[in-house]
Amino acid sequence: MTSEVAQHLTGHLRRADGQEDCCFVLWRPSTGASRTTALLTEMVLPREGERIVHETVDFTSAYFLRAAALAAERGCGLGFIHARPKGRGWQRLNSIDHKAEASFAAQTQVITSRPLVGLTFAGTDAGFGARIWQQQARRRYAPTEAESIRVAGGRLTVTFNNRLLPPPRRPRTGSCAPFPPGGRQPRPTWPACTLVSSDAARSACSSSKPWPALVSSA
Repeated sequence: MTSEVAQHLTGHLRRADGQEDCCFVLWRPSTGASRTTALLTEMVLPREGERIVHETVDFTSAYFLRAAALAAERGCGLGFIHARPKGRGWQRLNSIDHKAEASFAAQTQVITSRPLVGLTFAGTDAGFGARIWQQQARRRYAPTEAESIRVAGGRLTVTFNNRLLPPPRRPRTGSCAPFPPGGRQPRPTWPACTLVSSDAARSACSSSKPWPALVSSA
């Protein structure tokens, strides 16, 4: 994401009291030959009384409905991000977070016509984790993990999902970086998904194409 977006998210989610926090975000899809990207375009910050912080964090239905309605009005998808103050690097769902995001994945799809994007912020090093919730059967949604989240600014910073896309190896002193056979990093066998946040996405990504399936065929 741009350094500006990263600073806004970090400023909201990294609390001085060490407690968790959350907010909704808007996103637009961007598709390429082999990659699907969700471009985060805007934060929807909670108003007074719309979220309850008590070491962990909860949000009200009014906050969700307001954010979802705004996403639908602007032709965007809805994302939800919450913080793990002591987290580091790529953040995966635990059972509590899985249940929480699953509880409004279907309603998000109905209101916005796009799947819910869930994100987790690591307070220690400002890393992230992300997934897209897609319908598997009637009334059943499941998350598909992204392979990386990219922060674009003066330089590119990437949080890698080590299970899908290991970070590039650093070169040894005086030698070239080692690569696996074929000279490329291993890639997942199903269509990859990358989450990118950018202010430029508001104008650069105005596609109304339907969101392609990201479910593994394995």
